[in-house]
Amino acid sequence: MRFGWHVLAIFVLVLSSCSSSETSTPEPTGEQQVESSSTTLPPVILGLTPNLELQVDQCWADLPPPVTSATTIEPHSPEEESETPQTAPEPLGDLVSSIPVPTVVAEVACEGTNDGQVFATFCLGVNPQADDPTEPELVPAACDPAVEVEWPGDRALRRTAVRLCLQSFTQRFGQSYGQSDLVAKEFTPTEGIWNRGQRTVVCWVEPTA
Repeated sequence: MRFGWHVLAIFVLVLSSCSSSETSTPEPTGEQQVESSSTTLPPVILGLTPNLELQVDQCWADLPPPVTSATTIEPHSPEEESETPQTAPEPLGDLVSSIPVPTVVAEVACEGTNDGQVFATFCLGVNPQADDPTEPELVPAACDPAVEVEWPGDRALRRTAVRLCLQSFTQRFGQSYGQSDLVAKEFTPTEGIWNRGQRTVVCWVEPTA
């Protein structure tokens, strides 16, 4: 009789261990926990601004393409079409003389995704102490739209912008551009914007991976 009780106790212990192993769920590993959390934050748009008006330490992103909604046009009956007066389209104006404006971008928080962060800005003018007056030398100058500066050409403007941005890069990051892993680029005005008096150059770096 005592042997029978021992067998029954062992059988109950085996059943309880099997049921607990089937209902228990394994703890997630460290890799599973990392995969379930996202490390990339969506861009937080702070406002819209022309790219030439970005300031140091601001981050920017291209604006998303506009969402167009389809509209349904109800067909008109012949009677309605005859009653509708036919008018000529109004002219859109002189597009050639329209005032150019810088590209508008979104100012975003640097903590989220972005397309670049500004590290230097400066306006350009002509060096009055240049050796050759026939070839004006562009140098950083006060941002004064009232002062007229002849358009130097896109090639000369970009060459000057790159040179000055690289100088500012070394001052900002404490090392030369060739020793850094960052990718630097610049925003420069077009000829129309330059002739309007806005001669700003914006230096920025791409976000690191």
